[in-house]
Amino acid sequence: MLEWANFTDIGDYLNQMRDVTVGILTYKRPDSLTNTLNSMAALCSSSAHHRLAEVLIIDNDPDASARMAVAIAQANGFPHPLSFHHEPEPGISAGRNRAMDEAKGSVLVFIDDDELALEDWPDGLIRVMDDTGASLVGGPVRTEFEQPAPAWITQGGFFDRAEPADQQPQRWLRSGNLAIDLERIRRDNIRFDPAFGLTGGEDVAFSRTARKKGHELSWSATAVVVENVGPERTRLRWLTDRERNSTANWVRVETFLEPGVKQKVIIASRAAARLGEGIGRLAIGLATLNRPRAATGLVTIARGIGSIQGLASMTQQSYL
Repeated sequence: MLEWANFTDIGDYLNQMRDVTVGILTYKRPDSLTNTLNSMAALCSSSAHHRLAEVLIIDNDPDASARMAVAIAQANGFPHPLSFHHEPEPGISAGRNRAMDEAKGSVLVFIDDDELALEDWPDGLIRVMDDTGASLVGGPVRTEFEQPAPAWITQGGFFDRAEPADQQPQRWLRSGNLAIDLERIRRDNIRFDPAFGLTGGEDVAFSRTARKKGHELSWSATAVVVENVGPERTRLRWLTDRERNSTANWVRVETFLEPGVKQKVIIASRAAARLGEGIGRLAIGLATLNRPRAATGLVTIARGIGSIQGLASMTQQSYL
């Protein structure tokens, strides 16, 4: 941990502070991006563990729709160095790799364009990186509904996310709130795999690949960002589609990193169990008019279907 008492003069202290690039990938959400930038305007340019070197915008929209939002932020006196890059190659992996290539800081911290940074962000991520020596550090993403969510959404906990203890080691990390030690990751040439750029799961593959190569993954409980959730995401169809797609992506990553018949059999068994559990929950929910239980059943069924879709897509690829 960086403490002033450990250094002989202020020059040594400053040399140990990490220069941080904040990377924001955006795709056709200029208004949401503006809200994210506004949340960052209040962040300190330096703290006990980092200096904010720049805020880097990577626009993955072919029409570069975020350019004007960035120009307006600069014209309105955005307090941190702000740069814009257009990445026309489609896919989130291309955007994240572009951010890794363009970043000037020794640490790249990702935040999504529908998230807001809170007070201890990103310093809480860098603190854990300093304390643990981890190459990747993730943090909590908490949900804030733009409109009051239906009771069955909150009762079902469909937007709740696990929040591990501070500095707890992790097996994988999402990229919506993620700090990357670029010097270490570049040394091992770890990149976001284009194979997952269009389907998703690139962050799971990236973090698990880093772990397999000996890099530590950790968690900061204090570096919180808030995800804005609009009413369109509180519909049952959207939830089941999200769970089906995210599960399929997870299975694709799992079978990509751990190929073999045994792994596929395990995943297929889990898929069958999820389908059975989901059907049971749905039946009980319908019989008792318990909407949260019925919705949970449908979401569980969607996860089972997603597992099957993920297996099928990887099996097809193996024969190409």
